[in-house]
Amino acid sequence: MAIKRELFLTQKINQRCDTSMFQVLLFAHLREQVGSEKLAIREKQLTVKEFKELMENQYKLPTQGVMIAINEKYATETDIIAEGDTVALIPPVSGG
Repeated sequence: MAIKRELFLTQKINQRCDTSMFQVLLFAHLREQVGSEKLAIREKQLTVKEFKELMENQYKLPTQGVMIAINEKYATETDIIAEGDTVALIPPVSGG
């Protein structure tokens, strides 16, 4: 029993120490499609273009027309997403 507890605590500490990731916030239909409002991506660095490809291939999310923001600032295809960043996927909004 003590070994299982120690293993569990070690895993939790390792998860907290692993900063080679960034957080993704999902909105509207993207959130519904994934079934979560947040994702953790274990990459040290990606361009926005590479990130969109990852979202399309791994999570089957459509990214055409989706705005990307890094740390609350809109990003271009060549901007870099680095570990510790927060990325938001903002789908087109319609309404009246």
